[in-house]
Amino acid sequence: MAESIAFAVAGSAVTGDRRQKHVALIYRADNSRLMLLHLGWHHQLSHAPWNGKYHWLEFSGLDRELQETFADWAVLVADASPGIPTPYSIIFRPGRNFDTDGRFIHQNDGSGLTCASFLLALFSDYDMPLIDVSGWPESRSGDLTWIRKIIHMLRAEVQLNRLPAWEWIEQVKRRHKLRRFRPEEVFATAALFSGEPLDFSVVETAGAAVNAVVPA
Repeated sequence: MAESIAFAVAGSAVTGDRRQKHVALIYRADNSRLMLLHLGWHHQLSHAPWNGKYHWLEFSGLDRELQETFADWAVLVADASPGIPTPYSIIFRPGRNFDTDGRFIHQNDGSGLTCASFLLALFSDYDMPLIDVSGWPESRSGDLTWIRKIIHMLRAEVQLNRLPAWEWIEQVKRRHKLRRFRPEEVFATAALFSGEPLDFSVVETAGAAVNAVVPA
């Protein structure tokens, strides 16, 4: 990898589901070792050496020094995670998700992150929003099927006392009016982003191209 940061995407080889992709951040550490940072599930922010299981796209449209300082910010978030775990939620708030020390900010509104919106939050909270969130449509075709699956899986977290019941209920209540940011679309922004937020039409088309070439 020539650049300091990239996005990585994988299909069922990582997710175990041919209908679901997973997206992550790759960055080059100070010792030039490649690291992988991603939100795997509820309270499961993973930070480990690059494992080679993903396809990647580099941020060649960004200045190298900017990439390096962003990588430092990603490490700050990763290091803060054990103290304040990051919740998994289908509700994404466009405002700030991490404080300046990299700690997740709980707003008591049922919001949290997915693998895709975690990356959006990393960039947005670094004052480099990847996309124009306001232009993202609600309830696209296929979204509700995915949302129902996630809600069903999160119910188990409630039963294990790892997720407050009211937060789960809030997600159920709002399931029909949510914007979903798909992993393949967020992945594609790495090749397109040069500093200005990307429009939905551009990202949606790029995401479809990713699905056409990346194995399910």
